[in-house]
Amino acid sequence: MSSLISTSVDPSIAAERAPRRNWRLQTLGVLIALPAILPLLVILLALLSPETAVWSHLSRYVLPEVITNTLKLVVGVDGAPVLMIRSTVPPMT
Repeated sequence: MSSLISTSVDPSIAAERAPRRNWRLQTLGVLIALPAILPLLVILLALLSPETAVWSHLSRYVLPEVITNTLKLVVGVDGAPVLMIRSTVPPMT
């Protein structure tokens, strides 16, 4: 039975290709995550400048909307698969 399952790729070649593939995927992941990380970095860097006018503006106008949008995204991304699974799986009896 094991003779039916064969790979045409030499293991040494596959091992050689794996680090390059991982490097590319990691770079792609960083590039995709960068737009999401930049606003957080700006806010964290603003912690270093204790200007009360900036923090007053952020806490009054910007942060409530950002926190609300973040919570909506978390519930939507994390909750949607749970709801889909619940609606497709029949109840156990």
